[in-house]
Amino acid sequence: MTTVTFRIGYKTEYGQNLYIIGSTEELGSWKTFNHLMKWSEGHVWTIDLKLEEKRFEYKHVVRSATDTIWEPGENRVCVLDIPVSYTHLRAHETSLHLVCRLLLEKKKKKKKK
Repeated sequence: MTTVTFRIGYKTEYGQNLYIIGSTEELGSWKTFNHLMKWSEGHVWTIDLKLEEKRFEYKHVVRSATDTIWEPGENRVCVLDIPVSYTHLRAHETSLHLVCRLLLEKKKKKKKK
């Protein structure tokens, strides 16, 4: 299982929230809005999700009590094809495109006495 951190800068209106939805069961299979992102100062939204699938598609969706607005354009695609024991993918937006950064955690070696 891989922990993926999604991060996007997006200014919402009062009463709106940002969600991640996608092609896998963990991401709601394009039907269920289970993953509310957390807002922080600077209008940055983040969420950490543990995902089993190595390839998935997703979108950001803005929701309010009266409206659901899907991110326009093609679905985003993420491929996790890295042969290591533990990975942490960090995805975030720039003004032009999606940027993914893979962080590999090293296991601490115990010193021999």
